[in-house]
Amino acid sequence: MANGRERIEYKNRILQKLLSHKDLCQLILNDYIDDITDSDVQNEVKKHIKRYWFVPYTQENMGTFIAFDLAAKAEGQGTVNKKTGLGFYLFTHVDLMDVNFTNGNTPQEYKSGIRTDLMNTYIQEIFNENFDFGLGKLKLIRENPKQINSVYYGLELYFEVPDSSSDNDDGI
Repeated sequence: MANGRERIEYKNRILQKLLSHKDLCQLILNDYIDDITDSDVQNEVKKHIKRYWFVPYTQENMGTFIAFDLAAKAEGQGTVNKKTGLGFYLFTHVDLMDVNFTNGNTPQEYKSGIRTDLMNTYIQEIFNENFDFGLGKLKLIRENPKQINSVYYGLELYFEVPDSSSDNDDGI
């Protein structure tokens, strides 16, 4: 696992990757975004992406959120081998679960569906089998539905990559 500074850098890079995905940000804000680089848009989306485990208060306004964090798990006797993981919670208020973008501003195949399923699709496009984050080749190993509280539902995704000191057969 990374040291403190590297951990911060990884999280910032992951955040920037999420913020640069227009379709994902549209799902988070429940609105069409004309310019994904606009600082007001970026600041609004950042309110919905947390670099730590987060559960919204049920009394707050309805919303859609992504929470993520990094983890490391030691394996074996001497803890020489370890696996690094990247976990996501994708969740939305039950009243925002159904998506129907009829304005034609989203890709044809993603115009309608369940919001967290569409977010899952984009997260996997960004992270699964990806080497861009300095962690190694990320691989989705777990995808579970979650009830966060009485009105927020979603998915838990967990990507994992063995540390470079690992001697597994994945070529990593």
